[in-house]
Amino acid sequence: MARYLIAAAALGGVSAVLYLSVLATPAGLILSGFAQAPLFVAGLTLGLAGAIAASAAAALLAMMALGLAGGLAYALVNTLPVLVLVQRALLSRRAADGGVEWYTAGLLTTWLTGLGLLALAALLLIYGAGEGGIGDAVMRSFEAVLPAFGPNQEAVRQQFEVVAPILPGIAVASWLALTAVNGALGQAIASRSGRALRPAPDIAETELPHLLAGALAVAAALTYWASGALGIVAANAAVVLSLPFLILGLAVIHAAAKGIRGRRLLLTAVYTMIALVGLPALAIVGLGLIEQGFGLKRRFAAPRPGGA
Repeated sequence: MARYLIAAAALGGVSAVLYLSVLATPAGLILSGFAQAPLFVAGLTLGLAGAIAASAAAALLAMMALGLAGGLAYALVNTLPVLVLVQRALLSRRAADGGVEWYTAGLLTTWLTGLGLLALAALLLIYGAGEGGIGDAVMRSFEAVLPAFGPNQEAVRQQFEVVAPILPGIAVASWLALTAVNGALGQAIASRSGRALRPAPDIAETELPHLLAGALAVAAALTYWASGALGIVAANAAVVLSLPFLILGLAVIHAAAKGIRGRRLLLTAVYTMIALVGLPALAIVGLGLIEQGFGLKRRFAAPRPGGA
């Protein structure tokens, strides 16, 4: 038990150090984005109790460094999604053939999206309660940090005004994407250590419930037809609901790349373009929507003529 708690506390400590590194070095802005990975490692090697212990240790350290508000912010942003996803990820059942069926990547993505929609609702309620509505409240928050851009303030303001109404959705979708990356990294580390409690899900086998496609369709329709606050809420929801289809689009790419020489190089190029440019993500979301409707992955998996 002592070794168990020490391991959990150590992983929590690593998470807190990554999170707080933003205070010590410019590179900390990047390092802090991986604060969830050690918590995922704790959960996927030690179980849910290990994830809870690591999260508590990390939140305590964050609170000691940043105060009560900082500790709570760390817990909400980092530990809550980890605990939910770890609890789901460790669920399994006996398959008809006697094997074990683990909670799938698609269902984990659905839970992650649900957390994102809850976070979005909270953000929109906070911004919507301010004077002038959501868009004006976001702009006021931006104006507070605008001086940091120095002589480029006016150009930055013009660009920001375009995305200001959907910035809450972008922020939440970015948070979800980073959580997914941390979860994949945590699973990879757990598997490499030989202590993983479950096998890594194959992203190429990701399937999404049709409910998500229906929700995205409704949000997109309201974005187009509705005006005022309802239109803004729908647009932000559409941004968040696009994330699972980005993951599904990536699943199609993974499935298509199986058996291709240079597969790793191709996948690395895809992920690098998404991280650096961003725009290819829109095309991949579209690919995910096509997969949901037409099952592209089944065609890649189908036997080729001549048995090839």
